Amino acid sequence: MSVATKNLPQLYRFCLLMTGDVAKAQEAFQSTVQEAATRSAKGEPPPDRLWFFDDARRRCLAVSQQD
Repeated sequence: MSVATKNLPQLYRFCLLMTGDVAKAQEAFQSTVQEAATRSAKGEPPPDRLWFFDDARRRCLAVSQQD
């Protein structure tokens, strides 16, 4: 997950820009990183950087619609 690690600040900023809310951004960001860690533990790491942003985008949209 070394490629992902250097992209974590960008991923968080992406979540913050998508949601416009610190709490929602943290929720989406943490869920994405947790999913990546779970996949890695199962031997199925995320294939590339784009996976993180795609997953984060889905999660940001979901948390934004929870209002």
